[in-house]
Amino acid sequence: MRNLPNDTTLIVPTELGLDTRPLVAAGHPVRVVDFVPLETGEAIAALAEGMSAVAVLMPKWRADDRFPNAELAARLNSAAEQAPLETIASFGRSSVKVNVPRILVTSPVPHVSIAVPRSAAHGDR
Repeated sequence: MRNLPNDTTLIVPTELGLDTRPLVAAGHPVRVVDFVPLETGEAIAALAEGMSAVAVLMPKWRADDRFPNAELAARLNSAAEQAPLETIASFGRSSVKVNVPRILVTSPVPHVSIAVPRSAAHGDR
């Protein structure tokens, strides 16, 4: 996040369980959003509407077949791929289990991409 201007609003999925205090302390406005109800790429893009500088943290989702709603990961990954956003950075390796109770999630470094609206990625802010 060091390469993003301080006034860039960061949209963070609730499902990451991310401690956003360091981001706020660095000057970033943060919106924590539940991604589970987002059905389409347009719904993800709508999170950024009306913001001049915004970046969306986009996890790579996966499901655990031992729990209900295993299809949720495929739906969220599909919506992320359809969103009119461009990835500017990626880090981590572990996919985020979306259908597992939070107390069972122990992935220390989830796979997350930082994505911005396509126009912003090309300097049209």
